[in-house]
Amino acid sequence: MEFTAYAAFIFLGASATVNGVALPFLIEQFSLPLSTAGSLFMLHSFGYLVASTFYPSAAKVTGNRLLLVLASLAMTATHLGLPLMPYWWAVILAAFLNGNASSTIDVGLNAAVAGIPGERGTAALNWLHFAFGVGALISPFVWAQAINWQGAWQWAYWFCAVPFLPLAVAFAKSALLRGDAPDEAPPSHEKASANIYREGQFWLLVALMTIYCGIEVALMGWTTTYLTAEFGLPVDTASVGVSLMWLGLAVGRGICGKFSSLFEPRGTLLVLFPATAVVLAATAALQSPWLALASFFAAGLGLSAIFPMLMLNGTQANPYARVQVSGGLVTAAGFGALVFPWILGYVAEFVNLRWGILLLAGMSLAAGIATVRLPKPQM
Repeated sequence: MEFTAYAAFIFLGASATVNGVALPFLIEQFSLPLSTAGSLFMLHSFGYLVASTFYPSAAKVTGNRLLLVLASLAMTATHLGLPLMPYWWAVILAAFLNGNASSTIDVGLNAAVAGIPGERGTAALNWLHFAFGVGALISPFVWAQAINWQGAWQWAYWFCAVPFLPLAVAFAKSALLRGDAPDEAPPSHEKASANIYREGQFWLLVALMTIYCGIEVALMGWTTTYLTAEFGLPVDTASVGVSLMWLGLAVGRGICGKFSSLFEPRGTLLVLFPATAVVLAATAALQSPWLALASFFAAGLGLSAIFPMLMLNGTQANPYARVQVSGGLVTAAGFGALVFPWILGYVAEFVNLRWGILLLAGMSLAAGIATVRLPKPQM
């Protein structure tokens, strides 16, 4: 029954790359300066934040199932409609709504999969995020082929729209969401879920997720520029660094999914955050472009299981606040994705990108130290 969730996250990963592939064509069509073109990603991220913030409240009224069905239909509609918009403000409005829908599917499936008991649930959550990496890894090639095949960039969005329609039907019938209805928790559990926002350990999880996702997205956004600026690599070669990082993320999540019984969330995080810090410090110090390229694969491995392990730690320690924890952590991820690339760019402008990567390494190390205060899951 997890197959629907895995398929959905492959499609979400693929959807996450389509704006980047289409951006050069959008810049040309609307004659955009680069600063304006960046609003496409900003509005999409803002839509992600808004939906994840309000998801727990909405789920209390409708349940997960209906929200996921509506979000899948919205993904289809926004991917079909965005390329047809005649004005830039309409394009970024569609991107905002697409971010809403993406976030809804993300939070809803994280909450549903986190509710699977035992080692099966641990494995499922790791495979869920492995699936996202698979979609993000292979989709740029698929979108490029769609554009070449059809001769128009709009087809990348239209191809991306197709799988979300049957996905809506699958959500309506999924056993993973069976019995998920509004107001199903008893009063004591309702009180526990409401009190989660008063827990210091919940906000520690939020801070750690902000740091994790901020590091990941900042690296994804600046890797190509770092390799071209510091080592003089051509863009097509430097862009391999991003692919290697996605490959590291996918491999690491696959390993954690396969051997989930060996990975306890809190202990795994105590290893991965410091390991990522060491890799990033090495990346900033390396003088060989080829070793620097390889280091981004290692960074992907280090970051790979942090998201699912944070999600597992929070939902296992707060089993009656799964939706609230999932929503809060996805909101934190969106906030990190919005802010950290800007911070890295600011450091790069006034110092250089090597120092920016060192800053990310320091934050990862600080997160690893803070991990010792994470809650231990209830048995």
